[in-house]
Amino acid sequence: MLPPLLAFLAACGPVMPTVLSTAQRQKDAAAAPRVRALLDAFENTSGVLSPDGKQLLFRSNRDGLPELYLGDVARPGAPPRKLAGGGERIASAIFTRGGRSVLFRSDHGADESFHIFLLRLDSGAVTDLTPSPLWRDSPLVPRDRPDTMVYSARQGDLASSIHVQSLSGGAPRQAYLDPAPGIAVDVSADATRALMIREALAGRELIEVDLATGQARLLSPDRRHPARILGAAYSPDGARVYVASDGGGELGSLVALDRASGAPIAEHRLQATGAVGAVIPSPRGDRVAILVDAGSHSTVRVLDARTLALHREVTTPLGTASLGTGNEVRMPLGGGAFAPDGRRFVLGLSRPDAPDDLFLADTESGAIEPLRREPRAGLSALQPIAASIERVPAFDGKSIPVNVYVPKDGRRHATLVYFHGGPDGATSFQWNAWTRVFAMHGFAVIEPNIRGSTGFGRAWEIADDREKRADAMRDVESVNRWARAQPWCDPDRLVAYGGSYGGYVVLMALTRQPRLWSAGVDLAGIADLITLLDGGGPRRYIAEFGDPKRDLALLQAFSPLGDAGRIVAPLFVYQGQNDTRVPRAQADAIVGALREHRIPVEYMVAANEGHTVAHRENQVEFLTRVLRFLDEARGPPRSR
Repeated sequence: MLPPLLAFLAACGPVMPTVLSTAQRQKDAAAAPRVRALLDAFENTSGVLSPDGKQLLFRSNRDGLPELYLGDVARPGAPPRKLAGGGERIASAIFTRGGRSVLFRSDHGADESFHIFLLRLDSGAVTDLTPSPLWRDSPLVPRDRPDTMVYSARQGDLASSIHVQSLSGGAPRQAYLDPAPGIAVDVSADATRALMIREALAGRELIEVDLATGQARLLSPDRRHPARILGAAYSPDGARVYVASDGGGELGSLVALDRASGAPIAEHRLQATGAVGAVIPSPRGDRVAILVDAGSHSTVRVLDARTLALHREVTTPLGTASLGTGNEVRMPLGGGAFAPDGRRFVLGLSRPDAPDDLFLADTESGAIEPLRREPRAGLSALQPIAASIERVPAFDGKSIPVNVYVPKDGRRHATLVYFHGGPDGATSFQWNAWTRVFAMHGFAVIEPNIRGSTGFGRAWEIADDREKRADAMRDVESVNRWARAQPWCDPDRLVAYGGSYGGYVVLMALTRQPRLWSAGVDLAGIADLITLLDGGGPRRYIAEFGDPKRDLALLQAFSPLGDAGRIVAPLFVYQGQNDTRVPRAQADAIVGALREHRIPVEYMVAANEGHTVAHRENQVEFLTRVLRFLDEARGPPRSR
């Protein structure tokens, strides 16, 4: 018997997006200026310093997409120089060793097949160094081999490889091939070795790869208690390897290993539940900056590089900090997170009342100062909100961390319950322009980190695996019940909202708890686990959900498409045409099923997006359509 998705495709084929009426288009157009004004309150992220410390390379979405800019460190209020854009998003960027050029990644139509480009700062000339399609991670440039880059890549979300390539051109050399997904996070100064974090059934492990022979050895600190490795870096002299992880339990740690033997020689263990999410050594070798991920929020610490004892807490407000240029947590170049003197480094900050921006942290005082001072006109119309982190009682005596954002007007509000992607992720307490758009239109927004979320200890992270997926759905019900009891919540207007895995949770909530939700918003959610995982699938998904060959009944039980007939609430579905993570067929199937059952559903497909809503015009269209859809939606009567 065919899985529901394949059976649907065989019977129906592609599903057409919703064609809006004239009245709907007019209503969306009327709402667009207010939405656009707030989205124009741009974010600055992923900052690195030039080798001389005088310039800041960063990404900003001020022109509608994440693009590349260069700012003057001494003049944070001066307009930055735009380096690269051209209608496609830029995923990450770093200086080359001499600082005369920049390496950046960009894809086409957000399809995640990233090319690596070399941009010369003097002429503005851009060269595509990797014209063939491949999922590439950020390049690493060895300190003593500035003419060379090393990067990892994947075909889809399965096997991974490491490539060595000249910046002058020519074909790359594949130095290593691994059957598991992985990402190279650092390279030795002489380009003979690379550190790679790869997926394993027990979490994520660290290997060191000999780039000449292609041989790999395991460097995870404690093989008896597999940890989820989140970052790694060589010390400047190459004698040590710093490994950041969740510690294999509730308390994360940073471990320094002797590179030659792999033996632990120092450790910094957290004293509260969380994980060490990134590590960046100072170029002088005396300090190490680490990111402490506490799930709902994060902080930054400076450690003594030799003993890993705490040297200084960096003074940051309650919110979300970041180090590095994205998923890559190490920039082994002449320019990077640290200034040349090793006393200051770049960090990103996001807090509920201000868009993401970049700061310079002092390793001795822990103080921070802005690297950018730019007004955002879109913030002038913002209404005040009350933002807090709450704990919601769960069915088993545990508590569910929930970020809460409520307009300060004393009224009851329609409430959006946002479920994050992943599954191994979390929603942080931070700025979110979309959240503020919904608040501006009278919505409260809450973000539960139900079991399965990261940053709250290993036990919470694995508490939704396989058969325990049902417990995560009980958390969803607990959050719904808690929200109904709050004085700011209109219990007749509770909306389940989420993207990717969060979209899957939305579909599960509407099929398993149909009378608890007035509507749903699903962005690229998983409708059928069997077809998503068929052929092996990402290892982390196999551990999370089950093996499609051995656990067919389990995957059927937790695939919402098979129970689509139970949905009674109106649903808005968004999908990127070029999505390679959750292909369009998943969205087509759930939309087709709801249309067959005559449940109100609106379907938006963006032709130039992948697993994203990256383009400003698509964000405006999505938000205005969702606001109008939720205003029109009249869900089923709900039990109280």
